[in-house]
Amino acid sequence: GSFKQVVSLPANKKCVSGRKFLIHIHDPKYDPFKTIAVTLRGHKVKVVHHGSTYIATVNLKGLHPGAFTIKIKATTFRGNHVSGSRTYHTCAKAPKNSKPKKLK
Repeated sequence: GSFKQVVSLPANKKCVSGRKFLIHIHDPKYDPFKTIAVTLRGHKVKVVHHGSTYIATVNLKGLHPGAFTIKIKATTFRGNHVSGSRTYHTCAKAPKNSKPKKLK
């Protein structure tokens, strides 16, 4: 299957304020995955296998506000390759709306 058919990613339209989300990767019906690699900034993200679905938990907590790209590469037992990526933007905390003090 294609990347969009196999991988379920959260939307990237707005900034990710929760900074922690799941990526679901579904095994193709007749050609299961042999290897799956999910990376964030060049570091591997742990992938857990649940039945015919693989789940990667991406945690952006502690990272500076900005853009981060998640890359997914998978190989099936028949040698087919599926890969793709998506960029997420973390939110910066909005400054407190305080009025300046008036000088006398």
